[in-house]
Amino acid sequence: MERINGIGEVRARSIKSYKNFIEAEKEVGFLTKHAIQPLFINDPEYPKRLLNCYDPPTLLFYKGAADLNSQKIVSVIGTRHHSDYGKQLTES
Repeated sequence: MERINGIGEVRARSIKSYKNFIEAEKEVGFLTKHAIQPLFINDPEYPKRLLNCYDPPTLLFYKGAADLNSQKIVSVIGTRHHSDYGKQLTES
């Protein structure tokens, strides 16, 4: 059996037994429809700063043009439903 760094036995079994491909196809369709880009941890564009964190996210999502390894960057991270205050602050 092949080994992939960071994928333990439990996770490998879970991946191997996955059967819900219809839901996965719906997710891919949603991403495509809304021009949302997935970014996996092994992608060269993945933010290098996050790789220095304990337990970095395996997958990120973003919209638009993004250089996530730029010297200066502003990120908005939060829930799907923003508050009016959060929206105003982000826009300003």
